[in-house]
Amino acid sequence: MRVFVNDRFCVDLSDAAIGRGAFSEVRRGLDVLTGEAVAIKTYMATCEKALDYFTREVRVLDMLKRGPQESHISIPEWIDDTREGGMFIRLLSCTTTEAGTPGPDSHGNLMIVMEMGIETLDTYVRTKRAESPGNYHFDTDELGEIVVRLIDIVEALHSIDMVHLDLKADNIMRMRDGQWKLIDLGGLMLEGSVVSPANGGSITFTPVYASPELGRPMAAYLSGVNDADDERQVIRVSKSMDVWALGILISKIVLVIDTVIIEQH
Repeated sequence: MRVFVNDRFCVDLSDAAIGRGAFSEVRRGLDVLTGEAVAIKTYMATCEKALDYFTREVRVLDMLKRGPQESHISIPEWIDDTREGGMFIRLLSCTTTEAGTPGPDSHGNLMIVMEMGIETLDTYVRTKRAESPGNYHFDTDELGEIVVRLIDIVEALHSIDMVHLDLKADNIMRMRDGQWKLIDLGGLMLEGSVVSPANGGSITFTPVYASPELGRPMAAYLSGVNDADDERQVIRVSKSMDVWALGILISKIVLVIDTVIIEQH
């Protein structure tokens, strides 16, 4: 079934997804005006949490797209997303309500249209490993460029007091110009936010990349004793959570460690 977003972008929902999240699927779409491929993320419109993630992602992507001059949030000049392609995936469009605000369209579709990347960092690393079995390594210059780019991305995000919480190789995308960008921004939270899973609070993360201050509260909550007043189950969002995940990510690349191996230990 073909679906259009604002009469310009189309996607066939019967096509296989190229990416999946907790509340969404991503498919290759088309900009009918330019003929260029785009990425279209489809959310479960009937799910309240999916609508929350959609709203947050549109708000953050739009803020980063507009840059420091137009955004009401103070964005440092050096991370203006209009310069050098930006560090974050770019928002192209989204479904809107009859009132013209971001949300489900008249058919109940809930979608975000973004620029299309080539491959994730995880795919890139796996491809290099497959090409040189037993002798996999990055060129020193290329490795340095990737690591610096990852650090810059995290620093840019943290400079506006936002925390990604699910920083991993699958959420770093290589674009057509060769630059790496951060994707999947729907789970972003402000530093200092307090989340209580026992009270219905949700947070998106990947266990193998989770820092102790994120992993311990979730482990306490998942232990089966759901007590909203238990401080051990309360998550206080901190930039250090992204820094820990960044360390795991860089280690995976530099030390040729697969996250599956880390998880098994």
